[in-house]
Amino acid sequence: MRVQSVYLEVRRATSFMPILTYIAAGIFALIGLLHLGFALYDFSAKPRYFRPNDDDAMALLKRTHVELAGKGHDYFISTLGIHLCHAIGVVLFAIMILIEQSHEIVGMRPLLALVGLSYALIAWRFWSRRPLSASLVGTAVLFLSWL
Repeated sequence: MRVQSVYLEVRRATSFMPILTYIAAGIFALIGLLHLGFALYDFSAKPRYFRPNDDDAMALLKRTHVELAGKGHDYFISTLGIHLCHAIGVVLFAIMILIEQSHEIVGMRPLLALVGLSYALIAWRFWSRRPLSASLVGTAVLFLSWL
């Protein structure tokens, strides 16, 4: 009788861990979907989110091409393509978190930790406080879900 009671106590204490995994995946999915929406919006005639705030710089970006692409799309459109790829990658990362949790693939955890921390490091170095905060919170919640 006592063994069953201890088992139920341990089970109750760990039953909220999958919820933390869903929260972590949700944070990264939200970041990715917002990024995707912003990038798609910026393909419109009046870009808003990933455009420079200087109209002269915007005109220059539209006249410039990426050297690697030769006479491909202008620099601004090329960067929007990079934003789209990045957004899809973040959404796929959220899906990987859910796959690891649902199939209990513990071997994926180091990879997920590395990706989450990499997003935080890249956000710290190159982006703004919002993606940095979201990456740190999402990664911290992910770590907590593994305890």
